[in-house]
Amino acid sequence: MNKSFEIINNVFLFFTGILFISFGYFLFESSIVGTKIKTLILFCIFLILILFFFLNKKIKNLFVKILLLIFTISLIGFESFGIFALNEASNVVSKITDYNSENTKKYSIIVRKDSKYKNISDIKGKNVYISQNISKKDFDEILENFSKENGFSLKTKEGNDYLSEFKKLMSKEIDVMILDESYRSIIDEKNKKSDKTKIIYETSVSKNVEFQARNVKEGTAFNIFISGIDTKGPVTTTARSDVNLLMTVNPKSHKILLTSIPRDTYTRIAGDGNNQFDKLTHSGIYGIESTIRTVENLLNTQINYYVRVNFDSFVHIIDAIGGVSVENNQYFISRYRGFEFDEGEVNLDGEKALAFVRERYSLEKGDTSRRENQEKVLKAMINKALSPSILSNYSKIMKTIENDIQTNMPSEKIVELVNGQLEFSNSWQINSVTIDGEGYVGLSSYAMPYSQLYMYKLDDDDLKMKRDLIYNTLIEN
Repeated sequence: MNKSFEIINNVFLFFTGILFISFGYFLFESSIVGTKIKTLILFCIFLILILFFFLNKKIKNLFVKILLLIFTISLIGFESFGIFALNEASNVVSKITDYNSENTKKYSIIVRKDSKYKNISDIKGKNVYISQNISKKDFDEILENFSKENGFSLKTKEGNDYLSEFKKLMSKEIDVMILDESYRSIIDEKNKKSDKTKIIYETSVSKNVEFQARNVKEGTAFNIFISGIDTKGPVTTTARSDVNLLMTVNPKSHKILLTSIPRDTYTRIAGDGNNQFDKLTHSGIYGIESTIRTVENLLNTQINYYVRVNFDSFVHIIDAIGGVSVENNQYFISRYRGFEFDEGEVNLDGEKALAFVRERYSLEKGDTSRRENQEKVLKAMINKALSPSILSNYSKIMKTIENDIQTNMPSEKIVELVNGQLEFSNSWQINSVTIDGEGYVGLSSYAMPYSQLYMYKLDDDDLKMKRDLIYNTLIEN
């Protein structure tokens, strides 16, 4: 019987050795794990193999041989899982960095809910009003898509801005209009009536994101811009940028600075905003590159990478990391889904975290309190991501990141950051600041020229102080 177990053990040890060679190959070919960790893992497995082989030859006790067989099978399982995990991680990182580099604008033809026009054939030969905000390229593509799909051409007539045309639609001055869906939330901010319309046709227009990564050498500080857009569905969809955070990362000093920029900041909007004044959140309707350039100009710094998420992304990521805990300063009930948040430490899953960071109307300091809550949750997410407990949800997190974020950060940089944390496990000092200012109503808006919108003018002295803080964080050793 002992001899039989010895033969079986030798067979399993042989297969373990073959897997060890395969695992070693995958490990060293993969950039996911740093060299030090690779060497340590392989050295430990090699020692275990030698020990198992020696014990199998020397020890005659049947019970010990059964234990050796169990341990050998377990080692085979570990190596097999390791090969699978490395392959999976490599694929995910590849997909993240080979990201969908598009801004997708959704357009719809809308009518009033009580309109006599029920479907697309009813508007044949009728005037369909378009906004002056729409670009010629987008307009031409919409017409082309429509004629291909419906067999006839739209009869269009140019109007004013989206809000003006929407008001005309609601007052029955016009019957049909084309709406850029990224403006729907802006219209609702003033009218709360877009639910009184119905969509009879939808199409989309895509273009590549023009902002390329500005790579830095390993160990060099860099800026990541985080944009949270106010929409659900695909993260490539163009929408207002409601969360605007600059994350300054210094690997040498192990410091992270989170600079929050109020969504209503009154500033010049780059790109298709034509350098005209508007609130920062509106830059998102022109695409992520417009928001990035605007923030660069505002903070007088260079952004190296960006990450864009939406409501769905946020919920999925929070759930994937197992939720977060934050300190809540005041009791409130959220307007989104009516969650109740007590003072003190609160535990947040994805949906609760979304309600926590979106709420402003129930908070004493309104949007200022909301920004503070956003910073708390982001800090908690970063701390969770840097902790060893994150490994328990590894597979789920990888899948979530793959599907729910858009970034231009290359795989080499992602791997560098992960390996740096795994190899050194140094704690990071995370500080957060926001830029102070004062609210006004009545300042001009490029996107909504005939509206009285709330704007937030930044304090010049505080803006300069935050610019200096970002600069000092970047150069600190």
